[in-house]
Amino acid sequence: MLNEKIRKAQEHLKSELEEEELQRIDKDMRNSILQLTEDSRKLQKEAPSDVEKLLLQEEESLLKRTLLAIDSFRLEKILTTVLSRRQSPDMTEREAAVYEALVSSLKEAERVAEEEMPRKRLATILGKIPAFVGIDGREYGPFKPGDLATLEEQDYEALRKEGLVKETEVEV
Repeated sequence: MLNEKIRKAQEHLKSELEEEELQRIDKDMRNSILQLTEDSRKLQKEAPSDVEKLLLQEEESLLKRTLLAIDSFRLEKILTTVLSRRQSPDMTEREAAVYEALVSSLKEAERVAEEEMPRKRLATILGKIPAFVGIDGREYGPFKPGDLATLEEQDYEALRKEGLVKETEVEV
């Protein structure tokens, strides 16, 4: 029975390696493997010989490596689904919770990045403006009345207050 469970875990690992999408997984497989590793640890303490103890240690190690590999491949696939924003129906409950947390974090990061993104304004120049270094560190100008310029929001506001620019609407 133990060999059968190990074989099933290894078959699942093989299918995760071969297929691009998450593979359907027995929801109890992970817990079953964890229980087998715990059982193996207990049996090691009771092993009548060093050889049997060594074999049980190798079995435990194989189970742990198999589970780690399955988890790693599945997590990589989950990350891919997060980036493409398509949840796989073959996720376990635990994986679905990870997926939801990652999607939520990604949405928050996108919201923060958008807020921090400098806003630009298309402006018509109303007065003579000498060359200047904008809030973004880039050099702008010199400008003369009638020129059009794309300016950072803060630069636009400062020049607008001085009566040197006005916002220009563009119809598409």
